[in-house]
Amino acid sequence: MKFTIKAILKTTSPMHISTAGNYRYNSDAGRVETETAGNSGNMTPCTAVQKMDVLGCNFPQPVIPANNIAGRLRRHAAEMVLKAISAKGEKVSLSAYSSLMCGAVGGSPDARDLSYAEYKKSTEHVYLGLFGGGPRMLRRKVRVQNALPINQAVLDVIENAAHPQAKDFVQERRITMAWTARRNDDLADLVNVQLQEATIDNYVEEIQKRQATILEEKTKGRSSTTTFSFSAIEFVLPGTHFNFGFELDVNNDAQLGFFLAALDSFVTKERIGGKSVNGLGQFALKNVLLTDEDGNETNIFFNNRLNQENEVVKKYMDAWLLASANIDKATIEEMMTIPSEVALQKKEKAAKKAGQVA
Repeated sequence: MKFTIKAILKTTSPMHISTAGNYRYNSDAGRVETETAGNSGNMTPCTAVQKMDVLGCNFPQPVIPANNIAGRLRRHAAEMVLKAISAKGEKVSLSAYSSLMCGAVGGSPDARDLSYAEYKKSTEHVYLGLFGGGPRMLRRKVRVQNALPINQAVLDVIENAAHPQAKDFVQERRITMAWTARRNDDLADLVNVQLQEATIDNYVEEIQKRQATILEEKTKGRSSTTTFSFSAIEFVLPGTHFNFGFELDVNNDAQLGFFLAALDSFVTKERIGGKSVNGLGQFALKNVLLTDEDGNETNIFFNNRLNQENEVVKKYMDAWLLASANIDKATIEEMMTIPSEVALQKKEKAAKKAGQVA
């Protein structure tokens, strides 16, 4: 059974998904620039947000990468599985936990051929049949879109992958900015000296030694001892709308109900990106539409939560609740870990290969 879910994701606080590379914040122009020899000495170091090029756009667009979304959803789904097992008074192995949470037991999967019986059992399972992974690295049946901000150039590119009401949320404006932050050094600035004197062992000797070290380091460049620094962080503005969507290829009603429950948990608990302890990464989902193979469309959320009073939603959630009663430790250990005899064979093979190389 194939379904699509399309939604509008609205940032309700600044959002920061960092990217690799070296960047500087040009405070005069109010923009983030790639670090060069010309700006590295006079512009503030900046952690930039992840972006991707979109044809028709004059500059790269902020993006919530599909693998970021998928990984977060997997963890919410895994937590539901683990809670079902815990409710029976059971605990899983470290390998099973890792496999559930990240999709892989380790860096070397189980290379044995998969029998038809094993395939059927795995694909029908409420977790493994949907999110895949495990020691056999089964294919995930949830396709996740890269979430891009809604503007006309993006809509022209993604075409029918866009939400049906996406045009109502087009925003042709700047959607990122940067903040600068100053980290102080209370010891260097001699803040609350009385407290320092009363609580720091060998204070006079230690503070003089530290001050001398900082002064010496500054003669050679930047001090690595002081905690004082200026830095900047780029973020997506609150109120930015992203096109957000999934394609599901499920084998039973329980798997769809399981995904809807995981999505509800994702929306309720998740914070996207970094700096969440400072209030970043909050969001809401609007106009969440579930469409089946026949084109029947249902709005499945109400007030930023899965609407479990909706008859369509209730059908799939009831199926998930029945399936959850059958989740147990033994099945998860069997499906999500490498059998001990196979693990031993892999170790023996690796040891033999290492001996040949030596």
